Amino acid sequence: MKVSKVIDRLVAFAPPVLAAATRMPEHCVLATMTACDVLAAFDIPAEPCSVRVTIANRRYIEGLTRGLAPASIVATGGHLIDTGADGQTLVTDRGRMWHGHLVAWLPGPRLIVDLVVGAWTRPAKAIRFPAAHALAFTPPAQEYPRGGPGTVIRYEVVRPDPGGWRDAHDATTDRRDLVRPIVQAIRRGSLTRRAG
Repeated sequence: MKVSKVIDRLVAFAPPVLAAATRMPEHCVLATMTACDVLAAFDIPAEPCSVRVTIANRRYIEGLTRGLAPASIVATGGHLIDTGADGQTLVTDRGRMWHGHLVAWLPGPRLIVDLVVGAWTRPAKAIRFPAAHALAFTPPAQEYPRGGPGTVIRYEVVRPDPGGWRDAHDATTDRRDLVRPIVQAIRRGSLTRRAG
């Protein structure tokens, strides 16, 4: 199967499997590790990549262009999301959580796969993303006009990788029950089994 077909199907099939089988389907560490495992099943090299993500809606970008202060921009409907990149691991009632964002980096086709980008959808702020996406990427950073009219998402590789994601509670979770149905769905081209 072509690499592009595997990736297209991964982006389509992984989010519903993650949502149905986990308490926190938007958790980037689990989603990225699952993506890397699925891609390995098809002999496609992929590795976790720590990134800083910044998302700005059209009003925020327009306000910056006019030289307005961030507080004024937000007061007029501008919205900015920034994952930060300090890489700290925090202990919460849900376990060890990592402050940052993780995506799968595919060095061969030079793509990043983000299986949880949909978690940043903010309809009231005119920010809308698909559940997941794969984007051509040239490190160290790239900006994309995605997420709605005038909205921009920027991915920037964090170097050196602080590695805090390795300490997150789901970095070592047994992912076989997530990987298996995604691999099967990719092979058959559908999340549902065909009758007969």
